[in-house]
Amino acid sequence: MDFRNSQPINMKSLQLKKYGGITEVLQFKEVKQEIPKDNEVLIKVEAVGLNPIDIKIAKGDLRAIIPSITKKPKLGFDISGIVMVTGEKVTSFQEGDEVFVRLPLHQGSGFSEFVTSNPNHVALKPSNTSFEEAASLPLVALTSIQALKDYAKAKARQRILIDSGSGGVGTFAIQYAKHLGLNVTAITSSKNKEFLEKLEVDNVICYDVKNPEKINEKYDIVFNIISGINTFKSVKLAKKGGVIVSIGGPPDIRFIPKLKIYGVQKLLLYPLFGLSSLTINLFALLKGVKYYRFLTQSNGKQLEEVTELVEKKKVNPLIDKVYPLNKYKEAFEYLKTNRVKGKLILNHINNRQ
Repeated sequence: MDFRNSQPINMKSLQLKKYGGITEVLQFKEVKQEIPKDNEVLIKVEAVGLNPIDIKIAKGDLRAIIPSITKKPKLGFDISGIVMVTGEKVTSFQEGDEVFVRLPLHQGSGFSEFVTSNPNHVALKPSNTSFEEAASLPLVALTSIQALKDYAKAKARQRILIDSGSGGVGTFAIQYAKHLGLNVTAITSSKNKEFLEKLEVDNVICYDVKNPEKINEKYDIVFNIISGINTFKSVKLAKKGGVIVSIGGPPDIRFIPKLKIYGVQKLLLYPLFGLSSLTINLFALLKGVKYYRFLTQSNGKQLEEVTELVEKKKVNPLIDKVYPLNKYKEAFEYLKTNRVKGKLILNHINNRQ
């Protein structure tokens, strides 16, 4: 296939035909893939990681929160693959590089044969990982790094509580927190206790044995992920002066500037987000703790840090199952059970003709 001519190339892509249940609204289509611009790279996708946000976008749940993705919603944000073409202004990568990337929410399209990306979002994948393992890392790694390092300013010997500890974000956050020298408590079900103990957590709380709402401990950092503990309970569990970092709480006005929206849409979100997060922000203020609700940002430099950590075996990718792309329905049905340990991956390689 000639990628350097001036004409768009044909490729197969798994796309949304309408909003609804994700296993009913996706379909394979042949679409045009534009030739990368001077400041872009074209990547042949080898594997793509699944995330709960794919399901939310498919259902239309994020139309009010992230309007920028609703005109042409795309799915599949965690990819690994091979650089096929580099734009004339790109100097950080070359053809044949094996890379991984977390595509921005307004871009997506990892369920396609090829994607274009800003090279600032891309990094060389760890040399000791497969494409499937590399595709399991971008979102969970960036979320963990941004939560613990950028927002919580985590320091060695601090105590952290991580809810939903056996999921994709939770398992990476545990490993990263241990790397930073934190004392880690994680919440999971009793059947996953041994799984988390292998990650060397200091304490496991099994929600089907002890109600997390009745935890009496106080923590320097509480990482509120999706559904492990109520966001307001997270505030109660943080010691005075502590930090709550959340990807599961109500949307906050502080991440509006990071969304790809402008004009009236942007102005309308300020009162909407302000009202939705008012109670939790006031509650945190009264308790003397810092509360951050954030959206993970694509960041190639931080992925370079991940590559180094994985190659030094400070952290490891954790995959539950790998499915061929044409088994996407089965994969998403499993993702919806909330019983995944680590990550689910779709493999493109066995679907090429």
